[in-house]
Amino acid sequence: MELGHVIPTGRVKWCSVSKNGRPPGPSTIAPPSTPPDLATIVRIVAGFGGWLGRKNDPPPGPKALWQGMTKLSAYVEAVTVIQAAEIKFPRRKRIKH
Repeated sequence: MELGHVIPTGRVKWCSVSKNGRPPGPSTIAPPSTPPDLATIVRIVAGFGGWLGRKNDPPPGPKALWQGMTKLSAYVEAVTVIQAAEIKFPRRKRIKH
């Protein structure tokens, strides 16, 4: 399984709503021509595990990587279930104040 194919680009914020009250449309951003290197993937997964990646932080440790992999697998499972069930999320009604 490649990480770049887990979550479609631009649809990460599927729960966000634009000004007109509709979820964002399909992404027009093309995927990168070359996959990211291993160090980048490790930093992304460690970020899911709580590693902050500040300028003077040490490299991510096993705890951050383990927690990140656990969260990533839960995200992948959720996306797989949603895609398999073809769940249509209802439009939210706008509340006028």
